[in-house]
Amino acid sequence: EIDSMRNIMFVFGFDRALIDNDNFGLKSYQALWMRIQNEIRGSRFNRFADIVDMDVLAKEIFTPETLIRLSEYFLETDVHALHEPIDEAKAEEFLVRTMVSNVGLPAVVRDATIGSGKEADANV
Repeated sequence: EIDSMRNIMFVFGFDRALIDNDNFGLKSYQALWMRIQNEIRGSRFNRFADIVDMDVLAKEIFTPETLIRLSEYFLETDVHALHEPIDEAKAEEFLVRTMVSNVGLPAVVRDATIGSGKEADANV
């Protein structure tokens, strides 16, 4: 009776393997995959698609310039700043490193810019 439900949305979060694995992922259940796959793909992020790929969004939002501005913001707002803003080479390194890890880019930039909380507390 899904048609009688008004203003409802279900949000599921899962690892990339659930989409990529043809044998055990969503593609293994053909009827479901036919209903939820993104038939039309564009160059811009589509936040209204049935499947929203957050990796694509992160690549669109987090550029080296964005990371540099983020590090400058951390320095401006934290009185315990330990370092300088990151440079473009460091920003590129962070982009590559976080693609294969479970650490978010803002946390990596924050730690590189102002240090971890333990370092900041030690300097008080």
